[in-house]
Amino acid sequence: MFKKCLIYVTPHNWYDHVLTGQINRPLKLAEQFYNHKLFSEMMIVNRLRPSRITRVNETGRELIFRRGLFNVFFDPKNEVYYLEHCLPFGIIEELILPIIVKYVMRKLNFYNGLLWICDPKSMGLSLKFDKMEHLFDAYDDWSLSPFYKKRKRNMKFITRGYQIAKKSNSLIITNTKHMKNKLATYSNSNRVELIGNTSSLNVNLGRMDKEHTLQKGNHKVVGYVGNIHERIDLDLVSKMVGYFKNVKFVFIGRNDFESDRFGKLLEKYQNIEFLGQKAYDLIPNYIAQFDVCIVPHIVNEYTMSQDSMKMYDYLLCGKPVVTTEIPPADRLSKIMYVSHTPDDFIEQLSSALEENDDKLKNERLVYMKNNTWEKKAKQICALLED
Repeated sequence: MFKKCLIYVTPHNWYDHVLTGQINRPLKLAEQFYNHKLFSEMMIVNRLRPSRITRVNETGRELIFRRGLFNVFFDPKNEVYYLEHCLPFGIIEELILPIIVKYVMRKLNFYNGLLWICDPKSMGLSLKFDKMEHLFDAYDDWSLSPFYKKRKRNMKFITRGYQIAKKSNSLIITNTKHMKNKLATYSNSNRVELIGNTSSLNVNLGRMDKEHTLQKGNHKVVGYVGNIHERIDLDLVSKMVGYFKNVKFVFIGRNDFESDRFGKLLEKYQNIEFLGQKAYDLIPNYIAQFDVCIVPHIVNEYTMSQDSMKMYDYLLCGKPVVTTEIPPADRLSKIMYVSHTPDDFIEQLSSALEENDDKLKNERLVYMKNNTWEKKAKQICALLED
């Protein structure tokens, strides 16, 4: 056990995500912290709308106390405290939230705290906890996210948060080389470590029923799992689907394209099947039916800052993976097929479809066995102790 109280500042409506089974990096790491009791105490701090603070309707948590701007709950099952507040990010949060956190810590008799921030918009909080050790989890480059592109106030504090991180003497963990290079400084005032993502799938595959069985016929199946939006290179998809006319291409996920380009591809080619969004616990069953898994993503600064979880899902099932050069392909090229051009993608996919190598499959499975969320969390704790 790391003998500190973990103050875990996250960007999510945390307990909502827990109840609905959301999959993201902060959630999976925190799950390991409380499942394996890696800290003496744990308090998750997150922002909610004011209406959610004033309306308390809880079934799975105990309300410890409530004040005008925040509530504190206790989850007895996982022994986790929740501090939920309604302060807007920025100067107001930086002025008031530290006072609230310190007040709650005194009330709960928490001492020797560690401040862990996962939201760059809240990185200014580290300036107010000068006597507390800090850790910043800089996963993905939020300053390049299309979600924040037109939100000037968000972008202002995201950019400011990264600048504060670079000047701090805290430990920073990142998930890609892009983020490590972005936050490292020549003065070595901070310590930046790369700890990538991994899979959250449960691969204890059950028998498939007819509803979730792909109609393969005599065709090999190439599959993609993930939301369908602008990071997918549709020109590349069109090229490979047109080239491999005797291969069935299956796409699973929510169609978030603002245009109808993906819909037109479905109309143009008979060998594409779009199944829509599926429950996460069914995904291993679908991947098991794929002969090859693909990640035909556009390579740009934003996608280079992301560590694609779907690739780890594919690898956990032992499947051949053909991808463009986005992470983690830069670190796992020995167990994946990494393409550099559209024509190269076609060649790599041809090789993957002909793969008959149990040794290579085993290397993927061994890699994933050694890269679980539990081991990632313990690796981070070792860095903190060091």
